[in-house]
Amino acid sequence: MTTSTEPGPDGNGTGSASAADASSCTDESEAKRFRELARVFGAQRADDLDEDELAGYPEDDPEDDELGDGAGCPYGGWWDDEAECPDHAAAGREIAGGARLFPHHDTPDPDSPAVIKVRDAAGLLAAVPHTIGFRPEESIVVLIFTGPRNRIGPSMRLDLPPAAQQRRFASHVAGLTLRHGTTAALFSYSSSSLGRQVLRTVLKAFLRKGIRVIDAIAVRGNEASFLPGPDGRTEPSIAVPADGHPVAAALSAANAFAGRAVLDSRAELAASIAGPADGIATNIARQRIAAAQQRHREARRAVPTGIRTRRGTSFTTAQRIHAEQLLHACVASFLDQHLVPPDLAADLAVAVEAEVSVRDHLICLVIDDRETAWTPVLSSCLQSVNPSDAVALCTMLGVAAYRAGGGALAAICFEQALTHRPDYRLARLMQSMLWHAVEPRALDGMRSLDSSEPAATPARR
Repeated sequence: MTTSTEPGPDGNGTGSASAADASSCTDESEAKRFRELARVFGAQRADDLDEDELAGYPEDDPEDDELGDGAGCPYGGWWDDEAECPDHAAAGREIAGGARLFPHHDTPDPDSPAVIKVRDAAGLLAAVPHTIGFRPEESIVVLIFTGPRNRIGPSMRLDLPPAAQQRRFASHVAGLTLRHGTTAALFSYSSSSLGRQVLRTVLKAFLRKGIRVIDAIAVRGNEASFLPGPDGRTEPSIAVPADGHPVAAALSAANAFAGRAVLDSRAELAASIAGPADGIATNIARQRIAAAQQRHREARRAVPTGIRTRRGTSFTTAQRIHAEQLLHACVASFLDQHLVPPDLAADLAVAVEAEVSVRDHLICLVIDDRETAWTPVLSSCLQSVNPSDAVALCTMLGVAAYRAGGGALAAICFEQALTHRPDYRLARLMQSMLWHAVEPRALDGMRSLDSSEPAATPARR
């Protein structure tokens, strides 16, 4: 699956500190691990993760932004004539050689039969919902092309900015894009003229930074219209492709095989992990958590005091073993029943909430195991647990989704975690990485922080 990110500050993660328990970021062990994690990801100051950028987009480039719609632009317009791209197609511009999508593959084989070719603007439009996981609304979407064979690689979806921030927003998006490639397709989705206005501003920023833009398409309702090309001509509008379009059908099949589906909106994606929906279900979930906490306390008392490890953390080692068992039980239940039983989900939520090192250990297991479909398993867990009781589990799902290329779900997870605990450092760090379009493979660096030891053995008498 192509990598999807959702960079762009929206106010989350900057609230005041909330009450914290032993697993909160105010705990010294959590603060220490956070500093280590930040160093792994190259953050220079672990306690100040670009607060200015969290509060708003970076400042404008000093260059004046007065380019027209391609006319006279310094980079030859949207087309590089040396690429031998055709002038115009009847419905949008064709992609020379075709673009290539690699569904559910992190490092795809270019000769894999799973490769899906996209040859025109209609194909790109059909691919957008499948690359980000839902049908965008009031958004800018960027598909970035990489490699000599025009692989559609990272994708970004961002909320349309306020009118006063359009230029800063556009410069920010262009900068993020340049981290991954120099060729892109741009889309705006809006029920008003704002989408086209923002798209035009983003196009200018891309051209100014030397990014080759294959197409810039404004979607309003069921109509997709093109911005004028460098010669001043505008192609006729086309209808937004239906689900039966060959590209959409192929991607739907690939996503279904991988346990994913395209949802109607970002709100629907958020609702899928928002926990119980009514008061009665919320109370029942609260009771399950209380029972799980009681089981956790009883398990702690049952740990023999003679058990020791080289690091001297008998209970932590027992917790890790128990948490691994819970995680694997969740996977087995999901494979068998297509859901995780609520009591089991509550036990896992309590286990990862109780000890930071246990949470990090499970995250490392999830990152290492690329065969298991962790996103649907952990999403099923969150459906039966109140969000306030599952901050660690929600962040864990966010990391799993991020590593799998699901930037939209990852962004929602970090937002939800920070809504219920604004000072939760791992969620803030992950959110900052997402905003700055850090590649998912960078998360593999988290494995160096897993200090787990082999299973504990009784100490010699």
